[in-house]
Amino acid sequence: MVYLQPVVRVSGAANGSIVPFAYDPVTTTVPIVEASLDGGLPMRFLFDTGFNSAVILDTRAAKRLGLILNSDRHETYNSSLPSSSALVHQLVLRGRTQADNLTVDLARASVLDLGFVRDATIGSPVDGVIGAGILCDTAVRFNYHTKTLTFFTQPLPDIVPAGATVLPLTERDQDNAYFVNQAPSLGAAIPLLVDSGSEGTNLPLEALATLHPHAYHVNQATMLSSVSLVNDLYLSHFTLGAMIVPHTAVSVEATETSSTAWDPGTLGENILSRYQVTLDPPHSRLLLEPPAMPNFNYSWVGLFLHKVGSGIQVRKVQPGTPAARTGVKSGDRILRVDGYSLQNMAPMLAQLLVNGAAGTVGVFQFQRGTAPPRTVRLARLAEAYVDPPALDGLIGRRDQAHPLVIKAVLPASAAESAGLHAGDSITTINGMVTATMTNAQWQDILYEPRLALTVRAAGSPAVRTLVLQGHAPVSPHQTPLQGTAAPVR
Repeated sequence: MVYLQPVVRVSGAANGSIVPFAYDPVTTTVPIVEASLDGGLPMRFLFDTGFNSAVILDTRAAKRLGLILNSDRHETYNSSLPSSSALVHQLVLRGRTQADNLTVDLARASVLDLGFVRDATIGSPVDGVIGAGILCDTAVRFNYHTKTLTFFTQPLPDIVPAGATVLPLTERDQDNAYFVNQAPSLGAAIPLLVDSGSEGTNLPLEALATLHPHAYHVNQATMLSSVSLVNDLYLSHFTLGAMIVPHTAVSVEATETSSTAWDPGTLGENILSRYQVTLDPPHSRLLLEPPAMPNFNYSWVGLFLHKVGSGIQVRKVQPGTPAARTGVKSGDRILRVDGYSLQNMAPMLAQLLVNGAAGTVGVFQFQRGTAPPRTVRLARLAEAYVDPPALDGLIGRRDQAHPLVIKAVLPASAAESAGLHAGDSITTINGMVTATMTNAQWQDILYEPRLALTVRAAGSPAVRTLVLQGHAPVSPHQTPLQGTAAPVR
């Protein structure tokens, strides 16, 4: 986590400062507010309660503002990311009216390369992050229906609104990192960081034994030189304290080190955005009030994308999907989706925009070679994939210069049927050495329905080869998958 900056004072309207924010599950997946530094022009900031700092500026924004950076190096949440600081005296979050402006008097701001969040939204890049460090003795309420944040600099009444659920809030070592506990049916409670900057809810590997998914789907997360095979698990319900969150998805991945204690997870926007949320550190509580937004489900149109130059191109079309039925082919360029230009867009954002919301019809503009652009309407399916990926149900991690190690195998998966176990190492996939595979190569194989593997069992020099064939998808309405997946320690 980024080091803490001292916040001198926070001031706002007596009854709460109302600050609008931008949010949309497809185009703006995290809350974005406008704020100015030391009387300057408005800038775009991600309001991220997962950061325990007050203000973090992107290096590009700091250069544009002409700030003088200190040469000292500060600890960051990832020690490989260098950071410095700059003198910043005041941050003003732009309220709904001038009287709603929230003023934060500061001593300094962190400055680091925020490339990992800079392009987190479609449109103008994010200039920085405002974190939970500005809260101090301040509570904040998220209303996803009106898209407003209300900051309360005066203590809220110590009462519980009708229909609200109260979750005890724990501050870790007084560093402005706020946690609630998920209460699984088995085992110890799992601390979850209240993280408005995370699109999804993430759980540590150890949580697998307490979950009973109806379905799952492989995803990929990369962090610098490591690669994680992550699975999104679809649950009929998720327990938060005494609260039951119906029909949601959580991600499970293997962290770099394992421990007998729970590693913290994150409580993200896919759950938070369903409620009116009040993060109330003065009373050590998180309030969740009746739903403000309907549950959002991503969809699938059958397109795999990659970036070519400054544009987005179709890398592969999955047979049997809406895209395949309308004649879209590999190599076609996607110029626009639902009116948004894909020029200079990050591939991850482009994929989110292409997939969109289940049940909607997307308007796509394709171009093949030098032919005139054509407009196509594609229905967005609720089903994830026609041919499920072979890696569905396989959770693993590849650290730098090491093969992919299986950390867990989900029940009723292709990996389980093939006899793969936690602790096995996958040394090659389709002839490629996993220890040296690039991110692009991982993307190429991630959703393939059939893969050839070379596997070495834990503690054994023997190598075996096998073919992994994706299983038919499981309906979210069927009974839970039986069995548990034991993580390797």
